[in-house]
Amino acid sequence: MENIYIQKIERQEMILREINNATRAINKRELSEKLGVTERTIIRDIKNIIQENDDILIIRGRNGGYKKMKGDDNNR
Repeated sequence: MENIYIQKIERQEMILREINNATRAINKRELSEKLGVTERTIIRDIKNIIQENDDILIIRGRNGGYKKMKGDDNNR
């Protein structure tokens, strides 16, 4: 059980790193392909990340995804 928890933490750190390093919004499909998990897993992980790290912006729509919020991004 502990190993699964460590894998989850490592995966969420990788997701956060991908979002922080992206020059544009990165979507769940891209993240799932990079990390080799389902899009549903990405969604669950993003929810957990947002609970701990509130500077992730969710962008809805065709070109949507996740990106790091800047100081001037105040609409979520």
